[in-house]
Amino acid sequence: MHKTQQNEAPRTSIIMPVYGTEATVVRAIESVRSQSDADFELIIVNDCSPDNARAVILEHLDSCKDDRIRFIENDTNLTLPGARNAGIREARGEWLAFLDSDDAYRPNFLERMHEATSADVDIVVCAHTVVGPDAKPKRDRLKGEAGIYSGSEAQELLLIDRLSQYAWDKIFRRSAVEGAEFPIINRLEDAAYAVKVFGMARNVRVIEDALHLYTVNEKSITWSSVPPMSETVKFLDYVRDVLASQRTDRDIEPGYSTCWINTCLNAGHAAVRLLPNEEQPPFMNEIRSKLSFRRIFETARHRKDFAAAALLMKIATPVYARLYRAYTKKTYGV
Repeated sequence: MHKTQQNEAPRTSIIMPVYGTEATVVRAIESVRSQSDADFELIIVNDCSPDNARAVILEHLDSCKDDRIRFIENDTNLTLPGARNAGIREARGEWLAFLDSDDAYRPNFLERMHEATSADVDIVVCAHTVVGPDAKPKRDRLKGEAGIYSGSEAQELLLIDRLSQYAWDKIFRRSAVEGAEFPIINRLEDAAYAVKVFGMARNVRVIEDALHLYTVNEKSITWSSVPPMSETVKFLDYVRDVLASQRTDRDIEPGYSTCWINTCLNAGHAAVRLLPNEEQPPFMNEIRSKLSFRRIFETARHRKDFAAAALLMKIATPVYARLYRAYTKKTYGV
């Protein structure tokens, strides 16, 4: 691994993995440099990007000469979670933040997020603005309700999809999440990390401000790939093990079943959107086999909408597929 020099410890370490984003990475860097709270370090992790991103970054860093920015390079491609973990190991700030190199911060992201902290708040979550493939803002989105929750309450809200699973709309007190890293799980690393660190946090604060610009990138991993079922199973096993280590047996349900159903629904969504018609039936049959009536019943205790969606996907997959395609077109423009 190759690195640039470092200066004294900052308030916030922002970790930005780079892979295949030569067209957007400068915008992401400048959104960090434009922060009203200037006490940060930006750790850019080049994860063997196959495009011209490395040259673009180095040229930009040479022109702006900002000693708050550190540039490190992985010798091999570690994928998104591995690249983030490389950044975590290099971080020196009191707080951690994660920014994807095809997204951007609003100028007051850090200032407003730190205003929301207190002595016993270890994680702050904000809303975000969805930006369509046409680069136009679509809507602001906040999952859940603003307020302060204990770590265990936030973890339960996350499991039932009432709190954001993403890494990029949060800041994390580094001492509170010490030792936690992103598991190497395709497309599900954010949710896995969040489940673990929420269980480690004393309190989590959610604010209504939309401070992050999330770009719907049809070429990104999220929008262009279908996670193998083995990765879905790996994620669900990981969540089960985390909950078993942080909770009593009687406190695992119905949150775990709700997470199970939601994860299977999302895998089905990716398949419906991306797989060729001839490849969809076997994949969807495997999804349907995992949508057990017991899990659907448990889910209905907190998320009747998820239970209904799972039931429809299980018994009338073609109908569900048509409805989902219409929803993504209207909501995200894809």
